[in-house]
Amino acid sequence: MHKLTLLALLVCVFLTARSQSTYDSLKLVYSAQHVFEQREKGSVQHYINRELENIHNKRIKQLAASAMVENLWGYGWVDERKLLALVDDVIENPVTEDVKTIALLVRTDVMRTLVGTKIQNIVLPSVTGDSVRLADLYPSRDYFVVDLWATWCGPCVAEMKKFNGLRKQYPTLEFYSISLDEDFERVKKFVSRNADYTWPIVWAGKNSPLSVYFKARLIPAFVIVDRNGTIVSHIVGKGLEDELKKLYKK
Repeated sequence: MHKLTLLALLVCVFLTARSQSTYDSLKLVYSAQHVFEQREKGSVQHYINRELENIHNKRIKQLAASAMVENLWGYGWVDERKLLALVDDVIENPVTEDVKTIALLVRTDVMRTLVGTKIQNIVLPSVTGDSVRLADLYPSRDYFVVDLWATWCGPCVAEMKKFNGLRKQYPTLEFYSISLDEDFERVKKFVSRNADYTWPIVWAGKNSPLSVYFKARLIPAFVIVDRNGTIVSHIVGKGLEDELKKLYKK
């Protein structure tokens, strides 16, 4: 089915002159979910190489390479140096300037860093019924940990169990947990079963643009903010405790 969909899209590609629409279609074809299935077969890099070799139109091949880079960056399934080489090759040898523009935008986004930047203004509904503005909170602490999580994410829940211990260990530390669950009611029920989770817990939703902003392809993901609202650390997965030790030793 995937191959038939790809072929149909490629036929449409020839009928349009707009690289952006072609690129958007290719991002759907080479979705992270599809490549994840290839990962289960243990052949992601081989799959990428084979797919690109099978695309004979150079314009489509370059757009497909850029789409793959954008979709796969940050998951850890492919060596990021190899992904970067794909998009760099497009930038250095573009078929057209609009293809180069897309590749440059992809490269800029994947190489974007959060550390050292001012955090966005975030206001989200909390499980207690009000809206919580992060900027109203971080000036009161040395550090705020912005936690990207979901109730269905086992590692996220396991990390949350450590938060109260960390709050006691570091009295000038607080958390701001942003749920990426689809169902807000499920989040509320989860928190009601954990009455000692008293830090701000808010809901952004499954398709929140905050996932992109925080580069949270995988969760749990943590962004640590100082009292000025500057992001000082960005952690994906494990490593929060070690990072806090470093920050509090400064």
